[in-house]
Amino acid sequence: MAYKNNFFTGLTANVSSNGCEANTMYGSENFGMFMTGVASKTGYNFELNEGRFIIQPNYLMSYTLVNTFNYKNAANVYIDTAPLQAMQVAPGVQLFGNLKNHWQPYISAYFVWNIADKAKITANDITIPALSVKPFVLYGAGIRKIWGERFSGFTQTYVTHGGRNGVGINFALRVKVGK
Repeated sequence: MAYKNNFFTGLTANVSSNGCEANTMYGSENFGMFMTGVASKTGYNFELNEGRFIIQPNYLMSYTLVNTFNYKNAANVYIDTAPLQAMQVAPGVQLFGNLKNHWQPYISAYFVWNIADKAKITANDITIPALSVKPFVLYGAGIRKIWGERFSGFTQTYVTHGGRNGVGINFALRVKVGK
């Protein structure tokens, strides 16, 4: 993360490899999956009432690569997948309150748009219709707590509507390393 007055920007990158198991009416199947990605979030904090209330417009963009290695499933069908290369942009706004003892309740809303997220999958040389996620809106509420200079945590719940529908709950603990 980098901060300059009320402006901020952050970058994250990840790599993972998973062994997956799927259970269907045909039986059990195992396959490998490799994932990697990078994301950047940038925003600005407009402080009102001496910093007790913050309006934060922000912008998140990300790139993700997911490769499910080819395998034969439990129905004896050969599954061949091209790596999924997805880009996502999500402009949004968060409204924060700064309470005593470093508690910050907030509400947020984002428009999430997936670009280039079509997966090419064939089963026994037959192309399966493209899988993708249409744009959707994500909105939610949460509360964050700050302990000193190095620790913070939050819990939030959110709802999505549009190309993805559902409800979610997140928990996180952040530890600042270095200066």
